[in-house]
Amino acid sequence: MHVLRRLLRKYCEAKKIDKHMYHDMYMKVKGNVFKNKIVLMESIHKSKDEKARKKNLSDQFEAKRAKNKASRERKLSRREERLAQGPGVEAPVPAPAAVVAAPQIVAKRKMNYRVIIEKIGIENLKGEKMV
Repeated sequence: MHVLRRLLRKYCEAKKIDKHMYHDMYMKVKGNVFKNKIVLMESIHKSKDEKARKKNLSDQFEAKRAKNKASRERKLSRREERLAQGPGVEAPVPAPAAVVAAPQIVAKRKMNYRVIIEKIGIENLKGEKMV
């Protein structure tokens, strides 16, 4: 029991565990929960990992909450801006990006490939026009 208490004291002085974890582990050592030093160290590592995981999850949740709040505020400001412009006035719609349009081929069922090739002007590998 003294070995375990000494280990806890050493960990606390080395700032490996905080005073709250020290107190919890000390009470468990006093209650004879840990069989030996290795079991105590495993328990300390496990509780530290669990604490870090909880902190990471809470940080992610806070970041998501802040992002959603900012998005909501932007949405409200845009809505107020549209209302301030008055009814009937639409906000300018941004132009879509330039799209490279491929030549449109409207082929009927009876139209053969030769006619389609002539319409779009496909050339073969030698550069000659295919007809």
